[in-house]
Amino acid sequence: MISAEVYVEVVISGSRLPGAFETANAEWIKVRQVHNRMDVTAAQGRFGLGAGELSTIILAKEIEAELVILDDLGAFAHREGFRVQGASRHFGGLLS
Repeated sequence: MISAEVYVEVVISGSRLPGAFETANAEWIKVRQVHNRMDVTAAQGRFGLGAGELSTIILAKEIEAELVILDDLGAFAHREGFRVQGASRHFGGLLS
């Protein structure tokens, strides 16, 4: 599952980058909106991080996920109580 903000970053804004086509066409990737979009906006102002990263962490909290896969910000997600795996470790740098 990915947040709508991540979908926009990877598929729409990153349409010419590696992984955009695969993400758009992967049947196993589900796109989900963060329940309260204002949480993302407030967190951006507070932490100065991108909408994709913050929406991933907020969505993970909303669905009570135990694991978050991020390409960066592992320390932030870990501080928020998630077990973190870096995407580059599992995807061989494809997302770097």
